[in-house]
Amino acid sequence: MTGYHSVFISHAHKNNPICMEYYQALQIKGIDAWIDLQNMQDGHFLTQQIQTELQNRTAFILMMTPDSLDSFWVGLERDAFLGLMAVQKNRALIPIRILPCDVPPFMNAFKWIDGVGATPEQLIDKLLHALKIENIPTVSNQNAANTTDSYSEWSIKGDVLLQTEKYDEALAAYDLALTFKKSDIHALIGKARVLYALKRFDETLAACDKALELQPAEAAAWSIKGRALNDMEKFNESLAAHNTAIVIEPESSDFWTGKATTYVDMWKHDDALKTISKAIELNSHNIEAIILKAWTLNLLKKYDEALALCDEAIAKNPTYDKAWNNKGNILASLKRFDEAIAAYQKAIEYNPQYSSAWSNLGLTYAEINQNDEAIAAYEKAILLDKNNPRAWNNLSSLLMKLKQHTEAISTLERALMINPNNTGALNMKGNVLSDLNRFDEALIAYNAALAVDPNLDFVWFNIGSTYHQMKKYAEAMTAYDHSLSINPRYTEAWHGKGRTLEAQGKYEEGLQAYNKVISYDPKAALSYFGKGNMLWQLQRYDEALRVYDQAIEIDPNDFRIWGAKGDLLFLLKRYDEADYCYSRALEIEPTDTEAWRRKGMLLCEQQQYSAALPMFDKGLAVAPKDTTIMFQKGIALSRLQRYDESNQIYQSILALEPTDCATWTNIGYNYAQTSKYDDSLKAYSQATAIDAKYELAWNNKIALLRSMGKEREAKQTEKLRDEAMK
Repeated sequence: MTGYHSVFISHAHKNNPICMEYYQALQIKGIDAWIDLQNMQDGHFLTQQIQTELQNRTAFILMMTPDSLDSFWVGLERDAFLGLMAVQKNRALIPIRILPCDVPPFMNAFKWIDGVGATPEQLIDKLLHALKIENIPTVSNQNAANTTDSYSEWSIKGDVLLQTEKYDEALAAYDLALTFKKSDIHALIGKARVLYALKRFDETLAACDKALELQPAEAAAWSIKGRALNDMEKFNESLAAHNTAIVIEPESSDFWTGKATTYVDMWKHDDALKTISKAIELNSHNIEAIILKAWTLNLLKKYDEALALCDEAIAKNPTYDKAWNNKGNILASLKRFDEAIAAYQKAIEYNPQYSSAWSNLGLTYAEINQNDEAIAAYEKAILLDKNNPRAWNNLSSLLMKLKQHTEAISTLERALMINPNNTGALNMKGNVLSDLNRFDEALIAYNAALAVDPNLDFVWFNIGSTYHQMKKYAEAMTAYDHSLSINPRYTEAWHGKGRTLEAQGKYEEGLQAYNKVISYDPKAALSYFGKGNMLWQLQRYDEALRVYDQAIEIDPNDFRIWGAKGDLLFLLKRYDEADYCYSRALEIEPTDTEAWRRKGMLLCEQQQYSAALPMFDKGLAVAPKDTTIMFQKGIALSRLQRYDESNQIYQSILALEPTDCATWTNIGYNYAQTSKYDDSLKAYSQATAIDAKYELAWNNKIALLRSMGKEREAKQTEKLRDEAMK
């Protein structure tokens, strides 16, 4: 097996610019390198951090220039490392002449590299060859008891195994190092890195805490601890740990990147961007920071900037799997799904074990309805990482979309058997149960997620949505407000408030909620849609039409917005414009039964009843049991004096909804038109028996009795009506 040394770069600070180029070239190739650009030394001794880095790193690159060969500090660093080499044979000293200078005779004992006149990129292959560690033995417990290797050698082997992602073997190597020396900080840090890579976060924290007991100023331990706490969604504790690491080593680009990651996960995008900028300022080749900035810009819907950063990262390292994965995410946000799939496949080509890329690939296949491929990709993601919550959630979400609710719940139960505190799975279980109208069970699942972490804004939002469906509007508002207390910029919660306020007839307040969404997200088409609905209800029709147009400009393919605009134009008797809107809605979604019904009603309004019938029939072809379309068709047939056909339609409605008063009333009207007066009176009586306050049925019955010359019965019926209407 092959790995690479971790590197200490020793140089004169006058040569910072050129040495930084070598440092960045090594980082791009994935080499763990450290360089002091701040001239940390004070007095005549190496600082504690310099000493720690010399001990922790197994290769010493000496940047030979006239200034470095004349530097007291470079000589001190070199001698310290030579002392370590004397007892640890697998360390390496690699001199590189980067500027013209006389090489000291004793340096000829080492195989030095002549880089004068060359760029770091031209020398990188030679450097990698010099840094290569060959034939690292496999670590097993079986031979552990017999080993005579020193703790430092096992610690170094752990580094190589970690670098090559042989996590179980790396963990065994670090544990062996710690059996020889429990206070080996380097082994404890390495062990923490391995445990973090394995997502064993509680153990990661334990290893970090042990290292910090021994050395409280160990910045790497604080940084790893911060990352683990972030993944455990303990964000405030994570920030505190990252801040401590940065106080100790303020010039570490990696530590600033860790802090920025936490800000991103907290949805504090402005803070994230400031922190990422600091990380990139410290190291313009920090690809993790570049990718994190791209993802943050993607979340802010600044897609062009985000894509440009991904391409920049890929140009720096074409095989960087995370850059390809992130590019796929941004392309998916832009609905450029074929390109997104190609990007995810690139990520998987370079890292076939990349669970997140498989999960994202599945999500994109689902977007284009390649459901079998999506399910296979999700299952692959779960096979690679059973603790990948997005894969579990995406798979169950797809199964829910396919109305395979039993399979979705079974999938979530599998996830919860592995981790009962998987808040994502608990949340998704609530979503599935809510989709089945099993609202009380859904609330139990959501509350179980909140018992693990009460600060999950999206769970509070889902609770609000569930209460909204239950028409418990006060409880819904409380849940939305709780979500917004956690994340004041959570646009979905503001939108949910708008919907609930609309349902309560609180249109001015609903308008304010939708305006809040738009202030945070000017491209939120559905919130413009909601705002338009509020303005309509407030009878501010011209404003409503303008807002609908804004929504359509943002998303011209949302048939619901076209339909709503058509309805308002219908109300305003602007029939040609309304018909155009309904036609556009049907171009986008030919199965939009409401648009077919409205087109038919529009024609009926213009007394074009024969032309209306095909519109209703097209709607019924999609939804044969849609009683609202059937009712309108019955009216059209009645206006055409096709009373028997009309009543046949109405009888079909009553087979589905036997207590529909309007249908009984219209049947009564049709019977009256064909002189079937007794049948007509029975139909009207049936309507008033169902709903004694249904005034139209009373009035039609009274009018029919008078037309039949039954004035006394008409007056008696009037009295009954008046009593019922009190």
